[in-house]
Amino acid sequence: MHLIVNINIAAERIFNDKVRKNEQNNDLEHTISNIRIRKGSETKKFKDQYNVDINNFNNYYIVIDSSYIIPESLADFVIEKLDKWKNGVSFPKIWLSPKNIYPLQGIREHSDRYIDDIKNPILQKGFNDSEPMEVMQKEGDYYIYNGHKRCSGAIKTGMDLIPVSITILC
Repeated sequence: MHLIVNINIAAERIFNDKVRKNEQNNDLEHTISNIRIRKGSETKKFKDQYNVDINNFNNYYIVIDSSYIIPESLADFVIEKLDKWKNGVSFPKIWLSPKNIYPLQGIREHSDRYIDDIKNPILQKGFNDSEPMEVMQKEGDYYIYNGHKRCSGAIKTGMDLIPVSITILC
C-alpha cells in the first residue's frame, strides 16, 4: 500500500503541526522545498539500496490519496480493500480525491445542470469501480483526461476517493 498526499496539503499539515519540534520551517514555501528535498533523498536511497522506484505506482497493490479524507474514513477504506484482496476480489489500484484532479475543460461546462444527470446515479450506486476515470499525471499533478462529468459529480456528492487509471506525461 502506498499513501500519497498533495504537496500543498502536506506542507500545511507539517507547518501547522506544533508537536514536531525537529522540523522548523519559516513558511509554507520553505516547507514545500523541504518536502521536495526529503522526497528526492528517499527516492534516491530506495533506488540505490533496493533498485526500486518508489514513485512508480506499479510497485504497489493499492495507491490511496490521503489529501482530503479523514483518518477514520481512510482506515475504513483500507480495511474494505484489504478484505477484498484477501478474498480474491479485484478492485482498482489507484484512488485519488476528486478534489485533487484538475479539469481540462472550462468551468461553464461543470455547472449544476451539466452534472445533475450523473450526480443522482453516483448518490444511489456510488462511483463505478469497474470503470476508473482516466487521468494524466505531470510533475505530481493530476489532470482529467476522460471523466470530467464523473469527477464533478463525485465532488458534488462528497466522495472522498475515486478510482483512476493514470498515464504519466513526460
